[in-house]
Amino acid sequence: MIIGDHSSDAEVARHFAGMRSIMVLTGHGSGQYEKVRTGEVPPPDHVAADLASAVAWFLQGPGR
Repeated sequence: MIIGDHSSDAEVARHFAGMRSIMVLTGHGSGQYEKVRTGEVPPPDHVAADLASAVAWFLQGPGR
């Protein structure tokens, strides 16, 4: 699992089979998410408001 606030963080996850990515909207995340929304960069597996929300999503397990 990779959690970050840049689209490049999610890109790293795509290079490893089974690795998931979460983009948090804190820090640079809200600006980076705009690039996802417009299709400029591929989307992460999940977008979370903050780190706590990202961890909660992760802990829900595979069925999320």
